[in-house]
Amino acid sequence: MRAVHSTKIPFEIEGYTKNEYLIDKIYNPVLVCDKILEKAPVYFLQKYGNILREKMEEYKKVIDKSPYKIGLIHGDLRGSNILLSEGDISLIDWADSRLDIISCDIAQLFYLLDFNQLQEHAFLKKYQEDFVTNDIIIMHKILLSLYDIVWGDFTGKTVKESGVERLEQLLAIN
Repeated sequence: MRAVHSTKIPFEIEGYTKNEYLIDKIYNPVLVCDKILEKAPVYFLQKYGNILREKMEEYKKVIDKSPYKIGLIHGDLRGSNILLSEGDISLIDWADSRLDIISCDIAQLFYLLDFNQLQEHAFLKKYQEDFVTNDIIIMHKILLSLYDIVWGDFTGKTVKESGVERLEQLLAIN
């Protein structure tokens, strides 16, 4: 994964990896949150909108002071997109790849594969990126959870209580 995140993107193809949430290669979690909330149902906005925005404002302050890294990310690190063969790991389905903050990919891996804290710690120790802290991982998990809940409601899929419970746990609210 480190090799993916360190890939230099030639200027000629940089437009193909564009990310609407990076403005001048600056990551803004408030912008990401607001974009997702545009599709949220009213009941959800009333209950969680302000809390989510306040939390993302706090994370933005942390990120603004941090030496985060923008790089190529896969963007869909679910188990079915990770192939293991004789000790080698390959990633498939690059449709969601883009330039983004690299911690997004790492948090998505943890979120989609439901890593526990011990697994996350072991991965981060091996990955060795100072900026990828527990707080930054939680920020991304909140946004991923929010996306899953809102997108599920928007597409007519039933929002599972476990998704809302997970969001509340990440926000540390009841």
